[in-house]
Amino acid sequence: MQQSKSFPVYKIVYSICEHPYLGYLIEPHMVKLNPNGTYSLRYQRIFSNTVDAYAAELDEVDYKLIRLLDDIEQTNLIKKYYKKAIRPVDFFSKVFDKKLYDLLRPKIDEKMIQFFESIGDKPLFMMSKDGYPADQEIKRATSAASILFHFRRTEEETRYFPTIKYENQRLEFMFKNAIVLTNAQAWLILNNTLYYFDQALEGKKLSPFLNKRYISVGRSTEKNILKLLSVA
Repeated sequence: MQQSKSFPVYKIVYSICEHPYLGYLIEPHMVKLNPNGTYSLRYQRIFSNTVDAYAAELDEVDYKLIRLLDDIEQTNLIKKYYKKAIRPVDFFSKVFDKKLYDLLRPKIDEKMIQFFESIGDKPLFMMSKDGYPADQEIKRATSAASILFHFRRTEEETRYFPTIKYENQRLEFMFKNAIVLTNAQAWLILNNTLYYFDQALEGKKLSPFLNKRYISVGRSTEKNILKLLSVA
């Protein structure tokens, strides 16, 4: 008699979630598998100090990624940058402000970019709004996308806008619920695919166009805009 295929009991997934104060983060979870190998609704958030119970389902890359993500977990961030003992709910309601955000977000971006560069073929998902970590699977682009900014000048104004190409095909990304995950170097989710770029590109230079066809500027301010875009 042919034996049924054996599946591990749990499988690690990496979930992109949106923190109400910190922005986009990534969390590792162990999700219990159904007998047929599909993801069940049972899961557990894991950290470096709780992961050994699942050692049979992990490899060296997972341990590295989990340690990396420990650094951007909210409790660890608070302990590192705020020396007084405080609950996260009190920290974000009473202490957190734009100055702290501007301090923390670049450090989060740095870790997330390291994560994306190291994840390989590990399971990556978008977390659901109710916290389920294996909701929408995110595929990774197999090569870098390119971006080009275009300018249309008239006597009164200059309109500028970007186009993105991937594998020599234009990507339609405006008004598609695309997400820019990081600013230090833009990583973009579009149609459940994670894209990266073949050139240095700050996320803030792309974000305005997710829901806007172009930006119009007066001729008097055009040079300043071009300088910000590093294309002058």
